[in-house]
Amino acid sequence: MSGGIGVGKKCTLEEALKHWLRQESYKDIIQVELAQIEHSYVNGLESARAALEEDIKQRLQACEDINARLYLCSFLFKLTGHEEWLDAMIDSLVSDMALSLSWEIRIQLFGQLSSILFNNAVYQTHERNISMKKMYSGIVKAMTDDIGGKESLIPVAERDRSLVFVITCQYLAMEHGPTKTALDRCSTLIRKLHKKVMLINSGELLNVKNILPLCETVRGNYNDAFLQESMVEYQGLKIPFYQCEHDMPNKEGILEIANLIKQLKPLYMVVIGGDSLLADYLSLLVPSITIGTVPSEVSTTMGQLQVIGRALKEKDQDELRALGKDEKDVIVGRFTSSVPMEKLPVTRQELGISTDWFVCAVVGARLNDEVTPEFVDMMLRVKDKRIKFAFIGKFDEGYERYANEYPDFRDRTINLGFTSNILGYLGQCDLYVNPKRRGGGTSVIEAMHEGLPVVAFDYGDVALGCGNEFFVADYEEMAETIEHYLLDADYYELKSKAARKRADQMLDTDKNFCDIIFSAEQRLGIR
Repeated sequence: MSGGIGVGKKCTLEEALKHWLRQESYKDIIQVELAQIEHSYVNGLESARAALEEDIKQRLQACEDINARLYLCSFLFKLTGHEEWLDAMIDSLVSDMALSLSWEIRIQLFGQLSSILFNNAVYQTHERNISMKKMYSGIVKAMTDDIGGKESLIPVAERDRSLVFVITCQYLAMEHGPTKTALDRCSTLIRKLHKKVMLINSGELLNVKNILPLCETVRGNYNDAFLQESMVEYQGLKIPFYQCEHDMPNKEGILEIANLIKQLKPLYMVVIGGDSLLADYLSLLVPSITIGTVPSEVSTTMGQLQVIGRALKEKDQDELRALGKDEKDVIVGRFTSSVPMEKLPVTRQELGISTDWFVCAVVGARLNDEVTPEFVDMMLRVKDKRIKFAFIGKFDEGYERYANEYPDFRDRTINLGFTSNILGYLGQCDLYVNPKRRGGGTSVIEAMHEGLPVVAFDYGDVALGCGNEFFVADYEEMAETIEHYLLDADYYELKSKAARKRADQMLDTDKNFCDIIFSAEQRLGIR
């Protein structure tokens, strides 16, 4: 690009600032230049950093182009981490300014912001949750207006009482929590409720098919191989299956499934996770029951019913109102999991774990984001050096970053990486320790199944899974409690038994999901 800072050329922050001032719009900055400006910003003088940020603020005040506003705010948020820029992006997308964007672009931007909030508990607030739900409801309205169909519920008498559609936004592998959640519900519907089931993967999760006006984006995983499959096997069952192309949601794809609904006329849909424009459009034809994959929170759905794993609080009522819903649209029911069918034998020696270590398992697919400096400080405050922390899951760049920053980090930890043999790995650990995060609901059940007590906060899906038996108030108490488990064998044994008992309750999908379905059918007037 002419006039830009060349690749490989070092520049000072002052030079980067001068270059920025020459830009006519956000479109004139290419990614290479952004990377160099970011490097200069991070390593520059405080005064120069402030000057760069102030210059962009001035541009924002006069900026009426939502594309430019989003880009500049995302750029500042990436550089500074300041929450005001996250709020500026959210506010722009719930304002009238957002109406200039297509609903396809808006739902992808919604997904990017949702990812930031999901992966960073520090950014999640009640006010932002409400704004995100208002944003989503506006997108659903724009979608239905654009599609233009005047859909109405198919009369109950015309629907096939034996047929249920199950819709998930992502279908990957048995190690993937939402995939297992979908298959477990399919299994119960078939075996216990004697339904025929059609499983559909809409492929909507974090689908970035357009060039978005953001500094950087994340993309959801998608397995092209499933496009060839018309059936999936689970627990000896063969389940009819359809995977949408990886360009959803779009008008043509939504209408294709809507026509299938009109043709087969299922009794209702079970939707795994929410945030599905496909499912929300289809709910105009047949009612939907949303099983949130963050069961400790209100799901983002415009469908008829959703399930939450605990009693509603006032803040939940506020979020429901943002969706045009209230408590009558919610079923309180237990969110259950399943453990892998197979547990392969593995030894501590094979994992590089010493026999005299007391091992605290930290499990997750997003540990690069979820393991925070506060959590690392807690780990290193634990005095007894026999206590080690084993990371199981995706934790590559984060592990190396902390290892370089904290001299004792490597000595107190081991990074076991991702495994499909999660029960085998957990079986060689002593305790399950959870950072403050929203997810983790599946892994805590797997840990308790193996007899591991839990140390967690009263926050997120892990809290919902383990119950208040295992809560701590803060990271200081977490460190003390970990040492207590090592030093008090009787206490450990008592809590280990409690963990196994809790796991048994949380693994009974047949009973708990059947209870949910019975309640839903009564509410929908079909029972």
